[in-house]
Amino acid sequence: MLNWFVEMRIHPIVVHFPIAMLTLAWVAIVAVHAGWGDTSKWKAYIGPLEWFGVIALAPTVLSGFRDAGWMELFETASFSQPLIWHVLLGLLTALLFTVHAFWRRNRDVAGKAVQLDVGLASAGFWALVVTGLLAGEVVYG
Repeated sequence: MLNWFVEMRIHPIVVHFPIAMLTLAWVAIVAVHAGWGDTSKWKAYIGPLEWFGVIALAPTVLSGFRDAGWMELFETASFSQPLIWHVLLGLLTALLFTVHAFWRRNRDVAGKAVQLDVGLASAGFWALVVTGLLAGEVVYG
């Protein structure tokens, strides 16, 4: 009776939450350092957006592995297929944003740290963008 639920693909449902949170966190980081508007408001958004996004990565990554067949994915995957690149870049994205969130925690970013702040967040954002492009390739071919 619950077979449809067990077989349902969960990853496409949950993936959009961390994408939105991490993208908004990146926009807030850029806004703070570019001086867009009231930077104190932007600063207040960065932590919660990034942490909610990072926490939401756990069910997103796990559901992605589940939907792709767990470790079977790595046994049968070929580097010529976009799925393996989607997975690897998704893991890189998760790593970059997680490292950034921990690095930025309780830190007032100023001076040379601004370059690391924007650089690490931007690396995570662009890895996220390419991961999404590869997802489109996986789904639509």
